Amino acid sequence: MHALEMPEYRKISTWTGFLAIAVALTGIIAQGVLYEIKSANAEKDLQSVLARKDSVDKEAKALIETRRRLVDEIAGLQDKVNQGATALEQISDDLKSTGQQAGSNASLDTLQEAASAAALDLRAALSPQPGSNATEPLSNVVARLFDAKASQRGAAYNSIMKNYSQRADLVATLLKFADANTDNENGIYNTLVVLGHLNYSSVPAEMVQPVREFSTRMRDKGPKTAARADVVLKRLPG
Repeated sequence: MHALEMPEYRKISTWTGFLAIAVALTGIIAQGVLYEIKSANAEKDLQSVLARKDSVDKEAKALIETRRRLVDEIAGLQDKVNQGATALEQISDDLKSTGQQAGSNASLDTLQEAASAAALDLRAALSPQPGSNATEPLSNVVARLFDAKASQRGAAYNSIMKNYSQRADLVATLLKFADANTDNENGIYNTLVVLGHLNYSSVPAEMVQPVREFSTRMRDKGPKTAARADVVLKRLPG
């Protein structure tokens, strides 16, 4: 007599099969849901990145426009400064001419020197970028710092700072000419202005002490020159 067989629905193997199928279906469904979630998140992330990119692009364009406007404004200011310096140099030259015609006049001399110094201070404020358009001997340009005309002195300053400021022999040439012309107050003042605007990391180390000694000696030339000498002394390394 055969033993009664267990119904299929009560067999463990049957339920195990159903369970495996259910797990597989659940996994497939879960993967689909996760894919949709990831796709949605990826789309959201992409939109966020694009939004940030648009924001950065707008900021970059705004900065570029601001820079362009500032460059234009700076160029305009530089033109005005140059015009002001030129006007002061002309006033200085006119005062000198008037003094020569009217005879010795301490007040006119003081005004002339003040106008000349103010003109050079304006030019010094521009800090021209160094170049290499040197068309004449350095000694000739340095000599023009001591010229009788303020316009020539201003042009010499611009030329030195733009075309000769990187020359290793600049400081030695300046000091040699200045020491030979210490009675020329405008020239001494102009020399100190140049020395006060040099980059001393490119000046030969052996020239630092001579600059210090020269600047210290020139402090006796009056308050205006002393103030310029102090600027140089503060800038010297060591």
